[in-house]
Amino acid sequence: MLKAIVVDDEAPAREELTYILEKSNKVKVVGEASYGLQALDLNRRHKPDIIFLDIKMPGISGIEVADMLLKEPHIPYVVFITAYEEYALDAFEVNAIDYILKPISEERLNKTIDRIINNIQNRDKDYYNKLNQLIKDLNEKENECCRISVHYKGKLIPIQLDDILYITVEGK
Repeated sequence: MLKAIVVDDEAPAREELTYILEKSNKVKVVGEASYGLQALDLNRRHKPDIIFLDIKMPGISGIEVADMLLKEPHIPYVVFITAYEEYALDAFEVNAIDYILKPISEERLNKTIDRIINNIQNRDKDYYNKLNQLIKDLNEKENECCRISVHYKGKLIPIQLDDILYITVEGK
């Protein structure tokens, strides 16, 4: 189940979105914020998978919050849920995964959640594939004979590790 934070300065809007999200049984709302700085604090504490952001809020806007999130150690997926369609381009410039207009369509919101779940699964799959390839490469290299190079009379001389009985360093 995905962890989410809902950020909107209007309590009824937060309640409606929270209700729809929890009804989907794919998302658990772990925090709610009514302004931007509170959202940043909740992100640090809860490390959610998704933050649902309104655009216009007191203090800093949702766009500014998303921009600040990009500099945080934990960067969740950002979905803007707003009544203002004119900020869509700005939203995608701060790496939003989606931009949903109010009133919220449950079907549209569920498609977004499914896309995020798919992204997370693919990211995990890519990570494990890369890790397995690294392990495979290291195992193959382990069977190769390794050499080191030593300075001798101004030249670098490669020496097989199997040929070395004892090593010491003097000067350089």
